Amino acid sequence: HISEPLPRMREFIGGHFTSHPDPSHIEMKVVDGHHPITANLSDFEIWDEPYNVTYDDDVRVLMRMNHPEIADTPAAWVREIQDGRLFYCSLGHSDIIYEHPEFRTMIRNAVRWTTSKENSRS
Repeated sequence: HISEPLPRMREFIGGHFTSHPDPSHIEMKVVDGHHPITANLSDFEIWDEPYNVTYDDDVRVLMRMNHPEIADTPAAWVREIQDGRLFYCSLGHSDIIYEHPEFRTMIRNAVRWTTSKENSRS
């Protein structure tokens, strides 16, 4: 259990890890299908180590996970900070998740969005 990481890193990310149950099947739900990262994604189920997180009100939550021990918790969010963009995802603790097509699409879209020079708050 971690109560608070480095304060500056916590402030930059907009949240932090607090605990996790054992790896298991997790239902992933797209809650913001209007963002470029999740616009073409469907809800999906994966096997991974779920993270319980605390997060700030100013992050834009894109996906939430449903797990029996930490139901309905954010799993992916974005923030725009000054002229930069941040994407956070609490998933990715096993090799198998990187084979999942929806997860791979999300990561690919996130790289495109965070590196885009387009000045939009989408």
